[in-house]
Amino acid sequence: MPDHREPSPSGTPESYDAIENAFARLPRPQKVLDLTQPHVPTKYALMQAKAHAESVPLKPTTATDKLIGETPHRTEEKTTVKLDELITLGKFAQGGVQWEVRARRGQSTLIMVRELGKVDGLREKDMLEQISHRNIAKIDHTFWKDESLCIGIEYCRPTLGEILHVHLKLEEQQVQYIARSIFQALSYLGNCGITHHKVGLKSIRLAVPDLRIVLSNFECATKQDLNSYSNADLIDLGFVVLDCMEGRSQPDSNRNIQFIKNQRAANKVFGLSKPERWSGCKQLVDFLDDLFNDKRSAPSKLSKPHRFIFSAQQDPECMRPYVELVTFECFTPWVAGE
Repeated sequence: MPDHREPSPSGTPESYDAIENAFARLPRPQKVLDLTQPHVPTKYALMQAKAHAESVPLKPTTATDKLIGETPHRTEEKTTVKLDELITLGKFAQGGVQWEVRARRGQSTLIMVRELGKVDGLREKDMLEQISHRNIAKIDHTFWKDESLCIGIEYCRPTLGEILHVHLKLEEQQVQYIARSIFQALSYLGNCGITHHKVGLKSIRLAVPDLRIVLSNFECATKQDLNSYSNADLIDLGFVVLDCMEGRSQPDSNRNIQFIKNQRAANKVFGLSKPERWSGCKQLVDFLDDLFNDKRSAPSKLSKPHRFIFSAQQDPECMRPYVELVTFECFTPWVAGE
């Protein structure tokens, strides 16, 4: 078949091949996803990125990392928030703490803000900005107000203490969901060398609308060596689980390890008023025995958790009725914003 192409200035067939090869090296047009900054990577750039990725050493993982799906420390930049961008919707008191509910102009996301002293506020701010986990309350913004530091976190108004006040009692499914969520949070904190010191009914909250159980109130948290990580938070989690089973906060006389040991020695279910409700929950009872076992170190408990934690698929919707009932039955004083 004759070639109808016009000859190049050189007039040789080799020049046609050279031009075709040159165009073949150019990247083909690609769909531009961001019209403000169109960018089509060249083959050379892609090869450089691949070589860089292969040169970065892999981070070794531990059994705990795989269990909790460890979330890396926050590296993204915090969005600078101007106070005039926030609207105060109202205020409420909860457990002696004053909260403000705010929203950004033009957005539907709610934020809870509380005021802390300088020392406690800076400690909580520093802790929350270092960590990121789905079962830990996310910090949104901070600002100074005179000598106090105001900290805004994601909206998680209902506390576990309020949930226990509704007329519908928690069953094993809900207890397992709560225990698993806080255990995962403590596993993550253990990897970071952080002890919370205030795991309880007031610091455990229910995030809305996705029904995550989150740990908050880090004003007393401390950092320590991983090898000296104590059982304190895990023991506190054990007492929280007992509160969930009892349906209310237990008296202080029952909240010590010696009382638990005496109850187990007498073959009693941790001093619960209605132990028959939990007679068929063997894995739950075994899990509590493991939490209260002071002869087993915290790193060992966290790296090899009891099978009760992961024995069933968790469904956040199991908490939906309690969110609705908290709204109706817990009459928290509310003052509308101006």
